[in-house]
Amino acid sequence: MGATHLRAIKVRTGREGIEIVSRTRLKVNEKNPKAVCRIIARALEKAGGPGQTVGVAAAAQLSADSRMVLNSPNYGWRNFDFATMLEETLGTRVIVDNDINAAAVAEAEYGAGRGFKSVLTVLLGSGIGAGLVLDGNLYRGATGVAGEIGHVKIRGPRSRRCGCGQRGCLEAYVGGINLAARLREDLERGVDSSLQEMFRDDPSRISTALMEKAALSGDRYAKRIWGQVAGMLGDSLANAVTVLNPDVLILGGGGFLHCPHLRDHVGTRVKERALSACGLVLNVRTAELGDDAGALGAAFLADKEHGVKLKRRYV
Repeated sequence: MGATHLRAIKVRTGREGIEIVSRTRLKVNEKNPKAVCRIIARALEKAGGPGQTVGVAAAAQLSADSRMVLNSPNYGWRNFDFATMLEETLGTRVIVDNDINAAAVAEAEYGAGRGFKSVLTVLLGSGIGAGLVLDGNLYRGATGVAGEIGHVKIRGPRSRRCGCGQRGCLEAYVGGINLAARLREDLERGVDSSLQEMFRDDPSRISTALMEKAALSGDRYAKRIWGQVAGMLGDSLANAVTVLNPDVLILGGGGFLHCPHLRDHVGTRVKERALSACGLVLNVRTAELGDDAGALGAAFLADKEHGVKLKRRYV
């Protein structure tokens, strides 16, 4: 479940592993819960109909039992029993998890984390989040919201406001939506930058990827912002690596995909800034599963609920 679209897949498992047999993508035109449930039902029908269990990857903070949406900025939902409403709509069992958790599970099982015991996956897109898989099991934390690295504080209480309602969060500075808003604010104030012409033509085109392109071409303003973003990301992830000591750090999401120099710089900085005993042995890899990761992870978690152990191969 993305901010503007949702993707549905149907999978089949066998001796060769997990196979996607159908997929579809629909636009989310309405954000009220009943309308979203109807859109999900329509997407599942287009993908071949719901199976025995439906797994859902949602961009939301969830309760410890994954039934309640505690906060979903993309949909404006708070403290809502989404799982029950969707089960009533579909007439089948529903397993809901955070979208980053689902993607982290998929990368650990089928993607860049195969063969590692402890996998930390960080996705940078419209926001930023992380998922941690330990010995093949997703770690959710005491209240189900482990991995919310976008909401670690890197600035004081008078700094930029985040979509979560608090101030000073990492996401408020490096998340795609917030970073683009900051760039547009600076350009509107008249900062000297090669991005000004594009901003005047179409402000909505301003993005993290264009910032990196301008920085690489020598734009002083873009280089300064790029350096700030790289430093914030590198140091925040280095702190996470020091605390968690994973075997592998996987970097993915559109932000890293479309900004490869940023991704490489962050990976290097993490290894340099983490505690040496953690950084020296850390593997840094690029996510492999792309847009399928969240849906694949949701399918894995749904089958695992039934005691099915899906094979560690993606075909």
